Amino acid sequence: MKTTVEIADPLFHAARAYCVDKGLTFRQLVESGVRMAMIYPTPSTNFHLRLFGFQGQG
Repeated sequence: MKTTVEIADPLFHAARAYCVDKGLTFRQLVESGVRMAMIYPTPSTNFHLRLFGFQGQG
């Protein structure tokens, strides 16, 4: 399947250089990245502030 993806120019150029260095196609790199993102999803970034009190005059 073909699709269009927009990424920042500096990232694209770095990725192309990486592909040349490693002997990969850009397609292989993108497919590998998508697979890794599904296997190792980023952890939730929800922040929970613990409530606590203290004794004294503040």
